[in-house]
Amino acid sequence: MDVKQLIVEPQVRSPWQVFDLAVRCYRLMWLPLSLLWLLLALPLTLLVTLLADPMLAAAVVWLCKPLLERPLLHYVSRAVFSEQPAIRSCLGALRVGGWWQMLLSITWYRLAWRRAFLAPVLLLEQQQGDARSNRTKTLKRLYNDRQGYWLVFCLHLEFLLALVMSLLVYSFLPAGAVPGWISSIQLLESNSGGYIMLVLTLLSYSLVAPLFVLGGFLTYINRRIALEAWDLELKFRKIALRLKAATTTVALLLCFTLGVMPQPLSASTNPDTSPVATAGQDASDTVAPALYQPECKEQIRQQIEQIYQEQELINYTSSWVQDETEETEPGDGDWLAFLAFIGEGLGVLGWLCIIAVTLGLLYWLYLNYERLFRPFMAKVQPVEPTIPLMFADLPAEINRDDLLAQARYYHQQANARLMLACLLRFALHHIQQHYPVRLSVTMTEHECLHAISQSTPEQICLTTRRLIESWIVIAWGHQQLSLASLDAILAELESWQQQAATV
Repeated sequence: MDVKQLIVEPQVRSPWQVFDLAVRCYRLMWLPLSLLWLLLALPLTLLVTLLADPMLAAAVVWLCKPLLERPLLHYVSRAVFSEQPAIRSCLGALRVGGWWQMLLSITWYRLAWRRAFLAPVLLLEQQQGDARSNRTKTLKRLYNDRQGYWLVFCLHLEFLLALVMSLLVYSFLPAGAVPGWISSIQLLESNSGGYIMLVLTLLSYSLVAPLFVLGGFLTYINRRIALEAWDLELKFRKIALRLKAATTTVALLLCFTLGVMPQPLSASTNPDTSPVATAGQDASDTVAPALYQPECKEQIRQQIEQIYQEQELINYTSSWVQDETEETEPGDGDWLAFLAFIGEGLGVLGWLCIIAVTLGLLYWLYLNYERLFRPFMAKVQPVEPTIPLMFADLPAEINRDDLLAQARYYHQQANARLMLACLLRFALHHIQQHYPVRLSVTMTEHECLHAISQSTPEQICLTTRRLIESWIVIAWGHQQLSLASLDAILAELESWQQQAATV
């Protein structure tokens, strides 16, 4: 299970919030779950109906509900973690625990009101015996799961759905075909009424069973979040990702800042080149000098204000305008030039500090290169494969670098024991180098074969089994082996070597 792939937010919830979450998840996956339940229940119902009456078939389906809920739990356990389970894997959940657990689920544990909450311990964690008892005690300790209320709610919901569907069928009957109360009771007691009730019961079961399984499984997930702190784990991962992104952003900004050098602005010290003075000079060249007399300015301003007041367009705004009659003092230009010089000097000093810090950092990295980066660049030496003591029957002068060539040499010498020892040693070397198999020197033949069969393909496992069985015959049984049987194994091991060379 990958906690990062959860379709729900991992946080500790109350039982009522878990049930509300189950309803929301039910809206997403009710159709495949209902069809999966019907896929299992319909063959069982048809079989019992053919052998007996429909009422007995309904009772058998009710009794087998814990078994029919197993594939639903398998589907939900994959779908909640963003996986798409196959139908074959869902059906394979029926065999988990063997026949004994299947019998207990429909007899001793049939009326257990926490079965939806504790079913993942057997089906998903696959724990049995004392380990299962300890796990269930851990899940139930100091936790009010409210599974009894959830079971009662689902039972009432099943009854309500069956009743609503029967009334719906009754309401769609033609007016002439509507039976009376006496006839309706007689119809329900008849064989036809039994088939009708069986169909309605199956439909109600198929609609409520996914909801019941979701409520129990999400309660189990909620309990594991509280016990194993999944929510804190994801929060720490998000914090680490944010810090990584922030570090990358700071590095990019530093590189951009070092690459872009702004040009300093130079201030003009000539007051005659200001925009206001230039505009005034151009206007004085084009407009008559009489318009700029004080009395003409006052007259023009009064006329403009009168026009605005008559048209109700007056809108007073304040703005700063340089007084043309004001004379600039002789020392202002020197102060501006001095301030511009100081600003430019501070800018250059700041950039020199940044360059010095960068060069110092690069020099420190150069001095500590060996200590910081050499451990990551060192190649990990391959671990020498482990050979159990009972397979180490080889002379000291043997060429251990090319065991297949040594095996062919012993084949020419007609020494089947040493040839088999070379083949077996090569096979164990190859398996430990190319597959996640770890052996120990104290393993027996059967323990070695069991460890290899857990992590290797079937063809590799079969060849290794033939080698180990031949070794038992020749080493412990003191029987002779034909070289022809070892030739086939030698050819198979040579194909292993060729496949490893082409990868």
